[in-house]
Amino acid sequence: AGEKMRATLLLLAAVTVGATPINWDAAPLADNVTIVLLTEAGCPFCQGTIAGPMVDLMNAAGLPGIINFEHHPFGNNYFATQKCGGAPYDSDVRHCWAKMCTNTSEPADDCFTGALVTQHGDVERQVDRMQACALAQLPNPADWFPYWVFLHCMEGNYRQGVAATSQCAALANMNYQKLETCFNGAEGDAAQLKQAKATFDHPGVPYMTIDGVEWDGQSPVLPIVCKAYTGTPPEGCNSYVSAGPLSPAGVC
Repeated sequence: AGEKMRATLLLLAAVTVGATPINWDAAPLADNVTIVLLTEAGCPFCQGTIAGPMVDLMNAAGLPGIINFEHHPFGNNYFATQKCGGAPYDSDVRHCWAKMCTNTSEPADDCFTGALVTQHGDVERQVDRMQACALAQLPNPADWFPYWVFLHCMEGNYRQGVAATSQCAALANMNYQKLETCFNGAEGDAAQLKQAKATFDHPGVPYMTIDGVEWDGQSPVLPIVCKAYTGTPPEGCNSYVSAGPLSPAGVC
């Protein structure tokens, strides 16, 4: 399984390098298609979305060059508050917290100071935090592809938890020591808080919008992106063959 994962990620990098050159130092392009994806590491449907339709998208020649990819690995997590409550995980409490804390310009004082509640326990909390640290390492929003490689690797090796960080960082050419320092200190708190504040209320995860249009959770993502793109379609749009709807589809 490890060799298959490595081969897939190397293919991702090869496709991107072999396609139209991408200037990762540029600001996100205005005519690019913006994908916003909310996930949590322990949700099997999130893992399936990343390993399925998102890999198809990233593998397609030229497609990464027409995408602005925004990922928030906070998922259905929330902080315990006096008004909404805390553990154990409860979706009603989560919606209460989101309404009071992230869907407002004036969050309550205790919105981000209580205990963090996750849907799938400590391993999920740790992997989500490490992914937040990886996002914090990106020099600018346009330089998202190494993070994508890291994300895909971490989700594929979820059973290892944060022990997979070293191999995934090496594969994505990210600095492992910086990730560890972030994870174990105040930088990690700040990275996690940033993702919490960016995670708006949502029905469940995976939750994705493509240029502001909510994904149905089943349809292949690549043709939706190609249709939304207003520029000259890259090669991957013309050679795509649909594998059908995502199965099994669902949300956490």
